[in-house]
Amino acid sequence: MSNAVKFTSSKSKKGEGGIISLTVERKNNNANTSSYDNSQEEVVVSIKDTGEGINPEILPRLFTKFATRSFSGTGLGLYISKNIVEAHGGKMWAENNPDGKGATFTFTLPLSNRKEDNQQLSSERRTSNQKMSKEKKRKILVVDDEPDNASIFTMGLEDRGFEVDTFTDPLLALSTFRAGKKYDLLILDIKMPDMTALICTKQ
Repeated sequence: MSNAVKFTSSKSKKGEGGIISLTVERKNNNANTSSYDNSQEEVVVSIKDTGEGINPEILPRLFTKFATRSFSGTGLGLYISKNIVEAHGGKMWAENNPDGKGATFTFTLPLSNRKEDNQQLSSERRTSNQKMSKEKKRKILVVDDEPDNASIFTMGLEDRGFEVDTFTDPLLALSTFRAGKKYDLLILDIKMPDMTALICTKQ
């Protein structure tokens, strides 16, 4: 979505309007099965824009590491996104729109409404949290200049029983180290306005 906004906005600056549309569908992904099977359901999310489109040189390697023509990006976002989607049993792809205006990014994720799956997930979480409570809680530092991203990381980690300190300012995060606080794991945004993750780690 952020890429759609960025490349559609750049086109809008030239005096042209831009449209970004998000569609979410629930589908049965087993074309060979005549009966409706909940275990074969998937959600299909598509983000379509009328921006600049995907450069033909980048398109074949769009989801590989460091695939970018932008000076402001790392070229890792789509690579990481695709790997996360595939790790959850989904797929991700992109294509330029047939009318020559912009591009469409699509990903799928499998759905499960089975009660036993939900019960198993709840049981695994309880077991994980109980194990954490018996042991010394692991401490994690999260630094991300995007508040929404930082909040999502924090909620997910705390739900698993970790103790989390979260900062949107890397300079404030550094002050915790200088105060003598120690962590078992650091999760840092690669590119932040005031300081990159590499510089922050070195300091």
